[in-house]
Amino acid sequence: MMRTSRPEAIDRRSLEAVLERWNGTHDLLVELGGRQSLSYGFSATGRELVLRFTLASRWSQPEVEAEIDWVRHLHTGGAPVSPPVASKYGNWVEEVTPTGGTKCLAVVYEKAPGKGINFYRPHEFGQPLFRRWGQAAGRIHALSKSYRPRPGLHRPQFSGESLVALVERSMPPAEAHAIESMRALWRDLDTLPRDEESFGLIHGDLSSGNFAVADGKLTVFDFDSCFYGWFAYDLAITLYFTLFGLHLKQAPLCEAESFFTQLMTGYERENRLREEWMATLPRLIAFFNLTLYAASFHYNWDNPDLVAFIRSILSGDSPYSLLDFADLYASLGDLQVP
Repeated sequence: MMRTSRPEAIDRRSLEAVLERWNGTHDLLVELGGRQSLSYGFSATGRELVLRFTLASRWSQPEVEAEIDWVRHLHTGGAPVSPPVASKYGNWVEEVTPTGGTKCLAVVYEKAPGKGINFYRPHEFGQPLFRRWGQAAGRIHALSKSYRPRPGLHRPQFSGESLVALVERSMPPAEAHAIESMRALWRDLDTLPRDEESFGLIHGDLSSGNFAVADGKLTVFDFDSCFYGWFAYDLAITLYFTLFGLHLKQAPLCEAESFFTQLMTGYERENRLREEWMATLPRLIAFFNLTLYAASFHYNWDNPDLVAFIRSILSGDSPYSLLDFADLYASLGDLQVP
C-alpha cells in the first residue's frame, strides 16, 4: 500500500537507548537505509540483526504488531523468512521518540543470511533461483490461508478506491486517458473473488531486492508493507519488478517466459491458484503500473528508467506486453524440472 513517509536519521543517544533493549551496542552499527523505514544492522547475543524504525504516524502499533504476528506464523510454518526478535523485555515492538523528532516504532529481525542477487550474472539469476523464489511465495500464500490474527491486531486491506483517488489527484489533466484506464481497471478488478483460496495477507513487494541467498537457500525479509490482497496481485508485483530488471538489460521475451514458468513451477510445489487467475495477471500488472505512474507524479520521482518502463507498459509498446501467462501456465505440466 502507498504509505511512504520514513523517519529522519535517529540521533546517537536514541539509537543507544533502543539498542540496549535488544542487548546491542552502538559499536559497528551500520545504517542500511530504506525507502519506507529506516534500518540499521547490528550484532547482539552472537546474532546478526536488523533494527527497523517506522513512523508511528505511518503504521499504528497494532498494525506493526500484526506484521510481526504474521511473520512469526510464517516462520513457524516453515516459510523461508527472517524471524522477528523480541526485546529483552519480551516486547516485539518498542516505542521511541528521537531527540527533536517524532514517535517511531522499533522492531528487530534476524538478518537474512547471504547476499542479494545480480540480474547480470546468469549463475545467480537463473532457473534454480526462479523456482526457489516461486516456492517461497507459494509457501507464504499457503500459510496465509491458515493465519488468524490475534484479537486487536490488523493490517490494511487492498484498497483500489484509495489508489484510484491517488491517480485522480496526482495526474495532470494531460494524463486523462491514464486516469480513465485506472478507473476502468478497478471497476473490473473489484469484481474478483476474495475467498480464502485467493485472498489473504501478502508480502506486497516480493521482488529480488527483498530476499537474500546463501548456499542456494533463499530468505525473504522486509514485510513492512504487507497487506490483505489477492495472492495473484503479489505475483503480479513480483513479475512487474522482474520484467523491469529484464527491460534494463534488454532481455528477450523468451527470458521473461522462462522466468514465469520456473517461478510458477516452484510456486505450485507449495500452493495452487485456479487457472483463471493467470488470465487476470495482465490486468493486475496494468493496475500496479498505473499506481506507480501516479506515484511518479505525486512524489516527483527522479528515475527516468522506471518512468520509461511504466510508459512502455501503459502504451503496450513493451515486448513483455505479449506475455500470455494463461498459456504459459497451462504448459507447466510439459516442463521437465530437475
